[in-house]
Amino acid sequence: MEEERRVLSIGYNIYKANVDICPVFGYATGMYIWNKYYFERENRSIAKRVFNIGETLQIKHIMPGSPADVAGLQVGDRLVSLNDKDINKGRYAYRDFYRNFNKLFKDQTVNLVVQRGTQNIPVTLSRDKICGFGLVYDETAMEINASANGHRVKINRGYYKFTENDDELAEVIGHELAHNAMLHINKGQWNSAIPILAGIAIDMGNVVNGTNIDSDDVYDIKKYTDLIYSPSFEREADYVGMYMIARAGYDTSKAAHVWRRSSAEDNGGGIEVDILNSHPSNPDRFVSMEKTHKEIMHKKRHGLPLLPKMEQGKTLPLVNPPAIRKGDMH
Repeated sequence: MEEERRVLSIGYNIYKANVDICPVFGYATGMYIWNKYYFERENRSIAKRVFNIGETLQIKHIMPGSPADVAGLQVGDRLVSLNDKDINKGRYAYRDFYRNFNKLFKDQTVNLVVQRGTQNIPVTLSRDKICGFGLVYDETAMEINASANGHRVKINRGYYKFTENDDELAEVIGHELAHNAMLHINKGQWNSAIPILAGIAIDMGNVVNGTNIDSDDVYDIKKYTDLIYSPSFEREADYVGMYMIARAGYDTSKAAHVWRRSSAEDNGGGIEVDILNSHPSNPDRFVSMEKTHKEIMHKKRHGLPLLPKMEQGKTLPLVNPPAIRKGDMH
């Protein structure tokens, strides 16, 4: 629980600080909720005993400095009513709550009543505008890994254990968020589709024209285009991700350190410059990250906006105005 809270809290800071350079945004109160149906059936009796959790929704986490925190909500508070309407209990309570919550939040505030002990406590909740990508902590995955899928960021417990401080953990989250913010998944899927489309065109041409051109080689190009584009995406995620954590107040001076250590853990993989590597060579990566740190510090010293410099024709935010997407972060 404490590990998840820490991951989500650091992520909340980064997501909030970078909403203006995310292509999608959402609204958050900084309150995570659950009931016994969060757990698999065989674990519900344990959850009831350990967390005193049942049919009623209750607060699981509060993000420091969030609207929920400012309003005085506490972990363990039970949700009673929302804008004078009783909050549902049971299996679908979570879904129903956020469905109603999002409808009501067309206004700037909502009125929530929670039960704490024997008291009913009314609070007025505002909301933060944050990047519209989910953030998930996988406490069962011990591999030193983190990922982005275009919709959310996932941090493995293995990576959590591997990082030595909040700045390193922020660097991992920022890097993965940058993949989503720069739409790398979408671009990667298009890059992979190009040789497939070319192979289909050749096959169709063979049928129509009676030719016998071999399309297998064209289909094989797909695995190379996936890899060729990947290092450039990783470099961009390193660069933009460092700006993201700097904007959230985290230290970028040791940003390359976590990647050096994880590289060593991976037996030095990626030291050689190889077109088939999915990441940039490590020496190149570390030099680039240290250069980015100096660039950030220069802007801080001179009071310049902390915005990454992009290639010609590419600007941040990527979409203007951004679209709203519902993520896993609330």
